[in-house]
Amino acid sequence: MLNYNGLPESLRGGMQRYFEHGIEPGSFLMAVLANNLIGAFACADENNRARMFEIVSWIYNEAPRGACGSVTICQRYMEAVKAEAAMTARATAETKRYS
Repeated sequence: MLNYNGLPESLRGGMQRYFEHGIEPGSFLMAVLANNLIGAFACADENNRARMFEIVSWIYNEAPRGACGSVTICQRYMEAVKAEAAMTARATAETKRYS
């Protein structure tokens, strides 16, 4: 489980949904995760613009490797997280069915 405390509070939910559930975040976070500097600054509000170094440092130090770096990588990561969740749900249902 990732520790989201190093992120601005306003970003924690979006980051958690992305990393743990494979849900695409808003345009700012997606640009940051996809390593799109110009897009990230274009979408950032004043608070996030001022805290960009903190946000990127958290990703560098805390994010799972292979979870960010380009739009394609992010899309593949989200698909993989969702597929893993689906497999877990099926396995849980099978276990309950035979219990």
